Amino acid sequence: MQYQPDDKITLWVNKVGPYNNPQETYNFYSLPFCHLPGHAAHKWGGLGEVLGGNELIDSQMDVKFQKNVEKTSVCKLELDEPKVMQFKQAIENNYWFELFMDDLPLWGFVGELHDRNTDNKHMLFTHMNITLQYNKDQVSKPNEFHDFAEYFVLKAIAHVVALVRAADRKSPREAVDFILQLLKVNVSSTIHFHSIYITT
Repeated sequence: MQYQPDDKITLWVNKVGPYNNPQETYNFYSLPFCHLPGHAAHKWGGLGEVLGGNELIDSQMDVKFQKNVEKTSVCKLELDEPKVMQFKQAIENNYWFELFMDDLPLWGFVGELHDRNTDNKHMLFTHMNITLQYNKDQVSKPNEFHDFAEYFVLKAIAHVVALVRAADRKSPREAVDFILQLLKVNVSSTIHFHSIYITT
């Protein structure tokens, strides 16, 4: 899609799910994420996308082409005990989320589990800093590979690492960190996170 400076770019939220089972996905707002009031537009693709769990919902965030957005609070959310438990379970199950901007996917994790003094700490990512790259009048495609041999090697490595399971049948933290690092290196539209610890 082509844009002029200050044209609106829609940031769509899509789905969340456990990293260990990519076929298990839920609507983005099945977790109690904060969102703007009002009726958000929905966008569905074909039957295949619907069966794949895709349901794009307009985040209603004010994003404009070639325009920096100052750090701001989009909305506020009070975390009561049931919401905290939902987020803690999502973090323990390595929940990831998917967003779309200009039909390009952006992925990230809901939070991280930190082991401090053998007492697990649940870190919830509460702020996102999205950096978009553009080429003239278009948002850059996220995976621009010039060496296809390297691309297929990296793809095979990521696939094999994603299959690694620990004794508890979950992906080890090292495997998740490796995949995240691989995404950071190969994706030009990046998300940086800020976080808080949550406890009950």
